[in-house]
Amino acid sequence: MTQKKIELLAPAGSMDAFKAAINSGADAVYIGGKQYSARKYAQNFDLDEIKEACTYAHLRGAKVYVTVNTLIDNSEMKGVLDYASKLHQCGVDSLIVQDLGLLYLLREVLPEITVQASTQMTIHNSAGVRFLEDLEVKRVVLSRELSLDQIGEISNKVEAEIECFAHGALCISYSGQCLMSSLIGGRSGNRGACAQPCRLKYKVVDNRGQEILSSEQGEHILSPKDLKTIDFIPGLIEAGVECLKFEGRMKKPEYVATVIRNYRQAVDRYYLDSEAFTVPEEQHKELKQIFNRDFSPGYLIGNPGKNLMSFGRPNNRGSLLGRIMRKNNNLGTAVVKLETELSLGDGIEVWVKRGGRIGTNIDKIMLGNKPVNSAAAGDEVELFLPKRVQVGDRIFKNHDQKLVEQAKESYTKPLFSKKVDIELNVQVKIGSPVEITARDQDGHTATVTSDFIVEEAIKRPISEQQIQEQLSRLGNTSYDLAKLDINMDQNAMVPISVLNTMRRELVQRLEEIKVDPYKNRYIDMKNRLKTIDFTSDKNSSTPKNKNLKVSVVVGDYKSAIEAINSGADMIYVGGESFKSKEAFSKKQIVESIKYCQSKGKKAILSIPRIIAEEELDRRIKYVEDVVSEITPNGISVGNVSALKLAKDLWGEIPLYGDYYLNIFNKFTVKFLEEMGVYQYTLSPELNFSQLEQFNNNGNIVAEALVYGNMTMMTSEYCPIGGVLGNESKGDKCQKLCKGKEYFLRDRMNFLFPIETDESCRSYIYNPKQLNVIDNLQELQSAGVEVLKLDLKTEHWKTVKGVVDIFRRKTENYTADSSELEQYAKYGFTKGHYFRGVL
Repeated sequence: MTQKKIELLAPAGSMDAFKAAINSGADAVYIGGKQYSARKYAQNFDLDEIKEACTYAHLRGAKVYVTVNTLIDNSEMKGVLDYASKLHQCGVDSLIVQDLGLLYLLREVLPEITVQASTQMTIHNSAGVRFLEDLEVKRVVLSRELSLDQIGEISNKVEAEIECFAHGALCISYSGQCLMSSLIGGRSGNRGACAQPCRLKYKVVDNRGQEILSSEQGEHILSPKDLKTIDFIPGLIEAGVECLKFEGRMKKPEYVATVIRNYRQAVDRYYLDSEAFTVPEEQHKELKQIFNRDFSPGYLIGNPGKNLMSFGRPNNRGSLLGRIMRKNNNLGTAVVKLETELSLGDGIEVWVKRGGRIGTNIDKIMLGNKPVNSAAAGDEVELFLPKRVQVGDRIFKNHDQKLVEQAKESYTKPLFSKKVDIELNVQVKIGSPVEITARDQDGHTATVTSDFIVEEAIKRPISEQQIQEQLSRLGNTSYDLAKLDINMDQNAMVPISVLNTMRRELVQRLEEIKVDPYKNRYIDMKNRLKTIDFTSDKNSSTPKNKNLKVSVVVGDYKSAIEAINSGADMIYVGGESFKSKEAFSKKQIVESIKYCQSKGKKAILSIPRIIAEEELDRRIKYVEDVVSEITPNGISVGNVSALKLAKDLWGEIPLYGDYYLNIFNKFTVKFLEEMGVYQYTLSPELNFSQLEQFNNNGNIVAEALVYGNMTMMTSEYCPIGGVLGNESKGDKCQKLCKGKEYFLRDRMNFLFPIETDESCRSYIYNPKQLNVIDNLQELQSAGVEVLKLDLKTEHWKTVKGVVDIFRRKTENYTADSSELEQYAKYGFTKGHYFRGVL
């Protein structure tokens, strides 16, 4: 049986990039529409362009996936479903989805649409994949933080197709778990508008504000190098990966063409001879030249620590051209010994010692006192450069004109259009019509017969060479003639014009057959949507409880006891353990739950939001050990993998959905309720107006985060270990984080607390405490019943004081923000409750 090749899935933010991807060897392309796409600022495609793109791809044997991978507001859901039906009608092969509510409704209303899970769903273990399999998700994009061993282990345990990122920009945070852009500037990554604050400069400081990071290393502490896995293609294929995905919907068509062409060649070489697989140096050079922030293999061979990071600069480096050896100030030239080729039209950047970078284009090259069009590596050339460059300055080539021109041909010249191989069988029998049958590489067949009846030649019979010459004229079509079988009587005569007409008709019929499965896909959405309640009237019903309840997330035993004694109605224990303080022991978890229940209060056991594949058994055993001694009042989950585990293993215990599930609309709530979730925490990216659209009056309890440290970013990379502990592949971290406090300081002098857990993952927090104690009436009017205080990182004395203030507030005693100021060193924020992210 023929081995199915791994799919190459290219990005496209424009039609030119789309054609560049197809013609450079992509098996599929993912694009975004004008709305609901996680690359809001790409050019993107309207419906007519999507239909055109689908036809272009399908004629060339490729597929089209459309991203509908943002969180969806209640007011948008009806429109999104109608949009999804139109995408299906356009011929789209699959939708890529993040929002749980949208996924739920797609399965309910549009089951004929194939769905893939976006990387924004933070799927990082086999439990998460199995959860999506239950929802008939065809393919899952795994988080980029996984190693080859982890990917292979997951792949062996699941049925869904596994897709992994192969090349391009990396997020420092787990995708779908980053609120940094959202909270800093109101541009939400979950809504496709990330402003990339991770690419800015930061410094690591201690709790006295003293800088730790050496300026020699660089200040782009959260800016990763670009991912490059071309050397690891054999490992990815053998790990069971069925699709390699490439980042780049914001990149130029030339970038897409160059990256896809090189990976296409590499993958084809693997299947030709896997034992002899190598990557020529020229391919590495092209990938580096077209765009790089320096490269790393990401986490494929383990956590790379500081080697993941591009500390020095957050943008394209290009390739090193050489150093300035000497200058001629009179002529305004500098002599450079080239480390790579240079041509007229190339762009360069001089990294000067003072003043940053100087960019210019090369319009003159002197070699041996003669002007030349190009020079090779090793040549000493004179270049006309700005006077302030100095001897010793490095020069980088950041634009290669020849490479760009080559890439442009992939979408500007029909000659370079991707072709589908066809085989032709020709029957030429005297006294019968000419018959030609075509079969393409995917098994599609078409047959045409001529009106002309073959005659016996009087003077010049047609030859096989003439037939081949006419039928191989497929230049402007999407086909190439791979094989021709001719069964012909001797001395037969057929006019050339007949063959030309038949060739054109055959191509047309074959194209119609290829696109026919995508026709007649109209869906009567009006009737299908009648069963869904899309009303968004403000919640006007009476709240179920007169008094709001208070829940508290705590990080240690003493804080748990003080929270209950100070009036908390519910505590969350367990979850991640942070190294900055003494965490719960298993015995203390059990004792906390017992104490809480003895006071008539609820204790909820939290499962960490990130659980690596090799950690699953240990985490399961931890929960089972606790449950065997005392049954908690609930289990809190912040990822669909934890939801799957809790539902399957401890289904008799009520489930609590944390805000890390990105609960952004009432359809997600309805889905979670059907999954057995009793209480859920609303997304902190919602504003008061949006909260009013939830109509939280069902059996499921609504909770809102109202105070505490908001997690802005969850990362497998630890900036403390990478910067202070010298952590890298092969070097052990010195664990300087244990029992200490560290912060990132930005250019505005805000301090972002950093925490690390027992698995050395990092959590970056908002500098300001979330606090809406003065707006509790708005929350209650929206149907919120429980106020969540996230005090996991706080000292027990702070927990005691803050809980007491909120208890008094909910019991209609005087309490306001002024009393809380003593606990907020860096001030307060109301988060998104007033501004939102729409």
